[in-house]
Amino acid sequence: AAQKVDRGISALQLAGAQSPHEVSSWQAGADRDSSSFYRHHYESTLCSAVEETRRDSMRRFRKQFDSSADKDWESIRSSILSLDRTPSFSLLGADTGILSSVGQGQSMVAACQPSEQPVLDALASSLTVEEKLARASRLSCQAAGRWESEVAECWEIISCMVGWSGRRALAPRTAKAPRIASTPMDFVYGAIHYLEQQYVQSLAGGTPNQPAADPWDAVLAAGRSFFMHDARFPCSAAHTWYVIFCAFRAGSATVLKEIPQRIASVDLNAGHREVCRCLAAFLESPGAESVDEAQLQAADLETFSNQSPHGELLAAFLLGRKFNINTLPQAADGLLGRGAHRGATALDWLWWRLRVCARKGLPPAGLCEVQTKIKSLPGDFFDSEGRGAGGLEYVKMLLLSLQFSSAIFSLYSAHPALRTSATHLALAMGIQKLFATSDQLVEIAETAGDASAASFFSAERRALPGGSVCGLVLEYSSRFSFEVQLQHIKVLENEDRTRALVELLTCRGGGSCEEVTGWIQEDGTVKPGLMRAATNSDREFTLICAEAGRAAELQGNYVGALRLLHIAGLHAACLQVLKRCVILPVWTHHGSNYAELQVDLRRMFRIYSVNKDTYGVSATWPAFLWLFHSRSFLQQVSEGRFREALATFDEHCLLPLAPGARIQGDLDDLVVAELGGVVEGYLQAIEMEFRTGDANTAGHLRARVGSLQAFLATHSHIFQLTSKAAALISSLSLS
Repeated sequence: AAQKVDRGISALQLAGAQSPHEVSSWQAGADRDSSSFYRHHYESTLCSAVEETRRDSMRRFRKQFDSSADKDWESIRSSILSLDRTPSFSLLGADTGILSSVGQGQSMVAACQPSEQPVLDALASSLTVEEKLARASRLSCQAAGRWESEVAECWEIISCMVGWSGRRALAPRTAKAPRIASTPMDFVYGAIHYLEQQYVQSLAGGTPNQPAADPWDAVLAAGRSFFMHDARFPCSAAHTWYVIFCAFRAGSATVLKEIPQRIASVDLNAGHREVCRCLAAFLESPGAESVDEAQLQAADLETFSNQSPHGELLAAFLLGRKFNINTLPQAADGLLGRGAHRGATALDWLWWRLRVCARKGLPPAGLCEVQTKIKSLPGDFFDSEGRGAGGLEYVKMLLLSLQFSSAIFSLYSAHPALRTSATHLALAMGIQKLFATSDQLVEIAETAGDASAASFFSAERRALPGGSVCGLVLEYSSRFSFEVQLQHIKVLENEDRTRALVELLTCRGGGSCEEVTGWIQEDGTVKPGLMRAATNSDREFTLICAEAGRAAELQGNYVGALRLLHIAGLHAACLQVLKRCVILPVWTHHGSNYAELQVDLRRMFRIYSVNKDTYGVSATWPAFLWLFHSRSFLQQVSEGRFREALATFDEHCLLPLAPGARIQGDLDDLVVAELGGVVEGYLQAIEMEFRTGDANTAGHLRARVGSLQAFLATHSHIFQLTSKAAALISSLSLS
């Protein structure tokens, strides 16, 4: 109905706009040319349809827009009201892991401080490595919500890798002692040790809190279950090979040594005994593995090992040959199968590949193949316990395969609630130099001439959120206050801490915040701020401020540069920045940081004018003083205060206009660059005074022009006049 009314009104308006003469002439024309009539009718109908569609679309848009705005407002209003009603907070929800609520007047910063501070204190403490990781993991896992047990497993993996000592097991472990694990091979053995611990727990259905009491009993129980509950187990050669495999898979040299006595009733052959001896030697002396192939050949190992797939695996390991782990009965469906034991099979596969890599001295191509295989599989492939998409099995596999950066990236991006745990874990790994493994692997691959592996390891190095551990810490803590950010940065190692502090000061606003850098007093002394507590010494603090001050100057952040260079004691560099500040266009085109820079500039002027001798800047102080007063003069000219400008010019003698006066010595480059602008401003002020002044002042102004001409005649080699200044002096000379 509304559309019909609109069309009727439009028709009436069109009809009313035409005079009777126009209508009659159109009808006459239509009689003479029917094709023009129909063409006009077609175009009118089409235009009407388009206009009607446009109006209908606009009505629908307004209706939809109003409805959407109402819904958004109701949602925002409900959120605000819920905040007012809920003064308490919880850092992590029971299921979602996100901030459930923050009380009125409280910020997310305040909510995060009490939960994270104990973890950060534990990581920064002087405890031994094991104690530090144990305390930090216990506290950090409490913030993981429903992922607490899985995050705890990630911490356990890192603890195994860091704590693996090999033949250095008896070395004292203190906070000041060299790190226990420092090479990729150490971390590989740590991953193998973790996989073997998990296997021991799984043999008899143990848990991390209730492991199997006796490895031999666990092996026998697993063997009876594997061989269809055969009560006579072990009673055959295949049974014996399975027992040896289980003992080796569990990493138990003790069980391997006891096998010949424990199952003496079975007809043990020379192959069994030799394999037990060699494998026990491997487990007792990792990193120094050697095998006497002549003894293995004499024991006819290949013939005996063919009695069982497990025997073939062990023989392949000792003889350095390839073996497809899919041939094991436990993995009959294949590694890529979807059977019930898919996750356990994946762990067996990883254990086997790591054992082979360690056996061969960790070749880059072999480890690269393992890492590539894990990354090529879907994220839920390793979910053996049905945890679904929210499980962290993929993260654990990345950690165990030495892909530390990718593991942290996956954990950090898995869910917002896991970012806290990922950051804590990354801090602990950074302290123990685990992320340096990628650099070591790149070097190993380049030495071996394997460009493909070197490229893969190099890409892994950049996989961390933020590009590095300090970038990750800054990205995570950027939503908090500077105090909380500095608490996180303090935990980083020296190089990472320096980079993080410099970036915080230069790129994240910390350099312009006195709470961070410190308060500069009126006498030039500095009251320490928050950053001083985040560094280990006054020297480190000074070096960081100096580096950040130079970087801030290059970025044009002069407020931060002034404060940081002064705090670092680089007074000459600070004075140079002051000179650059006074010639900035910001004074004539009031920029966004005009007010803050104005305050800092005047404060520094007062401080350095009193302490120029103490700071050792007496020689360069006159140049800055001239620039400072010339900036005031030009600002008065630009604001139209010409009489005040001339008074300032005379008071500070910006140009030596007295008869016979000349500029003595070498001028500062910045002063030379500003001379042309000062001359132009001086001429502008004289011209305006000529226009507004009376006959009494005209003679005085002509004298000014004459003195300026004499000055320019003797100093034309120092600077060039601007085109506007040349035109002004020509005009004033004729006045």
